[in-house]
Amino acid sequence: MRLLLSLASLSLAVGSVGAVTKRVPSQYGTIQAGINAASHGDTVLVADGIYTGTGNRDIDFGGKRIVVKSENGPDSCIIDCQGSALDRHRGFYFHNSEDSTAVLAGFTICNGYQIEGGALYVAWTSTSPTITANIIKANSADMAGGGISCYQSSPRIVDNQFIGNSGSSGGAISLAWANPLIHGNTFIGNSAQSGGAIDCSASSDAVISNNLIVRNTATAYDGGGIKCASSSPEIRNNTICSNVSGYSAAALSILSGNPTIRNTLIWANKPLQVSVAFSSPTIGYCDIQGSDSNADGNISEKPLFLDPHLGNYNVCSQSPCVDAGDPAIQDPDGSRSDIGVFFETHPECFVGNSWHVAVDGNDTTGDGSPGAPFATIQHAIDTCYHGDTIVVQPGRYVESTNLYGKTILLTSNYVFSADSLHIEGTVIDGDSATAITLEYGEDSTTTISGFSITGGSPGVYCWMSDPVIISNIITENLSSGVFCRDSDPMIIANSITENLGSGVFCRGSAPTIISNNIASNRGSGVDCREGSNALIQGNTVNQNSTEGEYAGIRSNGSSPTVLWNTITGNSGGGIYCANGRPLIRGNLISLNTTTSNGAGIYCSVCRATIDSNTITLNSADGGGGIFCISNSDAVIEDNLISHNTAGVCGGVHCAAGSDAEVGHNVISHNSAQTEGGGLYIIQSSPD
Repeated sequence: MRLLLSLASLSLAVGSVGAVTKRVPSQYGTIQAGINAASHGDTVLVADGIYTGTGNRDIDFGGKRIVVKSENGPDSCIIDCQGSALDRHRGFYFHNSEDSTAVLAGFTICNGYQIEGGALYVAWTSTSPTITANIIKANSADMAGGGISCYQSSPRIVDNQFIGNSGSSGGAISLAWANPLIHGNTFIGNSAQSGGAIDCSASSDAVISNNLIVRNTATAYDGGGIKCASSSPEIRNNTICSNVSGYSAAALSILSGNPTIRNTLIWANKPLQVSVAFSSPTIGYCDIQGSDSNADGNISEKPLFLDPHLGNYNVCSQSPCVDAGDPAIQDPDGSRSDIGVFFETHPECFVGNSWHVAVDGNDTTGDGSPGAPFATIQHAIDTCYHGDTIVVQPGRYVESTNLYGKTILLTSNYVFSADSLHIEGTVIDGDSATAITLEYGEDSTTTISGFSITGGSPGVYCWMSDPVIISNIITENLSSGVFCRDSDPMIIANSITENLGSGVFCRGSAPTIISNNIASNRGSGVDCREGSNALIQGNTVNQNSTEGEYAGIRSNGSSPTVLWNTITGNSGGGIYCANGRPLIRGNLISLNTTTSNGAGIYCSVCRATIDSNTITLNSADGGGGIFCISNSDAVIEDNLISHNTAGVCGGVHCAAGSDAEVGHNVISHNSAQTEGGGLYIIQSSPD
């Protein structure tokens, strides 16, 4: 991934006739003392150790063109700033026109705490040092740049690791009127209110290239990976993955300015990948999850990472990102550029092997064969490749699993025997955590089948992933059985019962939910929100048991298609619809109850099409069969609406401007305590 600059070569790169090496601590007791004694072209060589206190923090190059480097690299040479809110210190301060021949290399710089630039502060127009091959971790700033703050400067920040730094803006690096080169770095676990890894603001036209930017967080606002504001940087060949934002775009937030984004892989970030406001960025030859644009060489295809959970964001040789970058740009090996960070090789991944897991297996000595199985499902996932099968033997597996984007079949022996006892006997217990997580863009080539999934919160969690979830028992989870966020999974032939939340909860998703038994959940059987236009077909939705807006099937701000289901015995009503245009056709909606309105179907601000249903034996306070309110101009045709009861209107109740079209229905044997046994209209003009 990296072509690291050798520490031993640095002094040769910037040396001059008569250059001298100043050694710390054998000749000079502190790093600052070594710098003070050095002249242009010299090297200050720092031995292994942990350096603290005066002279080993708040270090100033004093404008000298020198190399300050460790003897054996950052793991062995640590500058511990020991800073705090009451005693502020940082590692280095560059402010005296140091140029690129002023080099800082090979240190771990940690525990700095400043107003700006927790580890390093680089300021003023002619200041442009080279900062390379360092580990910059666990530093903090009250304001900008937990790791490095650049103000009106142009440093070269190359091949460093930024880990766990924090600030108000720019957890790792903050830029203001600065034009640095930020190349070949790794950013992981940094956080800020905005710009979790990098905040590029105030006319900062940086070059940000070949960086790995993962698992950073914007805690309050936008840009968990990179935030650009009033700036036009060049962002090229980066991998930006698994970052989180508290507000807008997790990966990349562009607020004015016109950045150029090329050859960059943006995947599995939350809640969004890219947001643009008041800006006209140029985006080409990028792989952006969920993007609907294939113009300018952009794709939205699963990158096929090797092992992202282990920090390996290389992609398989079969990845659509390989040799798919801008053809005008070459990789260092001379080939057409890839999308994402450059790696010298891309291993073959599609092996098609089978891996075995058993409760008496061993993750250390086992090899995943039938005779020497692994002990945990997660270890098998970590070991396998795309296209493999994981076969889990009967037993209880108490673990929280994550598929990390792998295109695999995860199954019990049920898939081979069709014996449902294998489903009951092969248990994944989330132990209060999520039992199964799919959040790396898994698609229909990833299948989960043949398990009892229990004890999770939720049982199965899909974020921007579209797997197949088939023939499982999903029961007694501590929240929803299946939670879908911006995902379109296929949920087929499962038993989803007795979960403490909804059976299936959808937000911004369009799952296919077919032939499931969804029963006795403490929320809705299926809950669709925020544009969740699900297909809900051929399910039994029975005895789900909460009141209020919850029901057998609940839809708010969504337009699901609800076909040929049996929806019976739900205590919050059969179907609840608000703010959408659902299609409700061919269902049996029976024996549902609610202490409110609309025990069969409830519509509020809703243009539903309700046809060819049997709506019978439901009981409510108002509208035992169908209740339309708040300008719900539903189309109600060809239904059998019978034997429903209510306080007001047992059959169809239209109120508050709900001008429904009611035709060709059989409305019979409905009863009400007061008005309208069959049809009751108030402040409405139905046809």
